[in-house]
Amino acid sequence: MKKTTTIIFSLLLFLLTLATTPVQADSRQVIYFKETTCLVCAELQGYLNGPSNAYTEEEDYIKKMTDQGITVIIYDIMENPVIDAYGYTDTDGNQVDVTAIDVFAAFNDTYNRSRSDVPVIFAGDSYVDGLSNIQNAINSNTIFDLSDDPFLEVSVQEGQAYSDLTGIIGFFIVIGAGLLDGFNPCAIALLLLFISLLGFSNDKKVLILVEPIKEATLGIIEFFLS
Repeated sequence: MKKTTTIIFSLLLFLLTLATTPVQADSRQVIYFKETTCLVCAELQGYLNGPSNAYTEEEDYIKKMTDQGITVIIYDIMENPVIDAYGYTDTDGNQVDVTAIDVFAAFNDTYNRSRSDVPVIFAGDSYVDGLSNIQNAINSNTIFDLSDDPFLEVSVQEGQAYSDLTGIIGFFIVIGAGLLDGFNPCAIALLLLFISLLGFSNDKKVLILVEPIKEATLGIIEFFLS
């Protein structure tokens, strides 16, 4: 009888402990901004030679974070989906949807990040960007430690990503971005290809067609890569 009473008492004590112990939700979160065709982002996710090549699990640093118990929220600013979590109601009572690129701009502003490239991971009150910096921060558990802290309060406005592109300053920003885009490997290779073709033509009017054809070809390549 005494043994039975002891067992029942122990069982009740165990059940009472379960009932009074709060369930701890996984609070570790980071936000990772990427682009579909970004080669550095692909390498960070285990595709060492680009997103269309073989996957190496040992080099997948996003998986390493999830294996550490971190919830990784991924926003692709090239696909630019609507992010419901940052939607808001305007002064007229209308629901305003914001997209990933606006959220990205808001995070950069809130965290005083002067750069606007990817990949970047926001964790707690800090951020880490660049391939080697992110890899080192994951390996050293820096991001793991930061992921337990809350994010800074970020306020997103519709069209925030383009708010600085007005007036004469915006004009020069767009021109500068276009010039920088012309120096990416795909653009340079295709431009050299088209220029070389001019050596076989006596009609110099064909020069007018070089740039549109180049841009159309780049557009087709980006479409299939995405």
